[in-house]
Amino acid sequence: MATHLRSRTLRVAATVLGGPRRLARRLGASPSEVLAWLSGTVEPPERAFLDALRVILEDLERRDP
Repeated sequence: MATHLRSRTLRVAATVLGGPRRLARRLGASPSEVLAWLSGTVEPPERAFLDALRVILEDLERRDP
């Protein structure tokens, strides 16, 4: 369950940023790592998950201050 939630969160963050490559850049990770996290085959580290949440929250704040 936690892996699904984390990969879903990362997918939303990737959409907000414009794709997995941009998410990888933002998280300081390789594109292959991010793709594994997005697919749910590898659980992302806590730091990446929290940074992805930050991306989503910043986007929400921009939309509705």
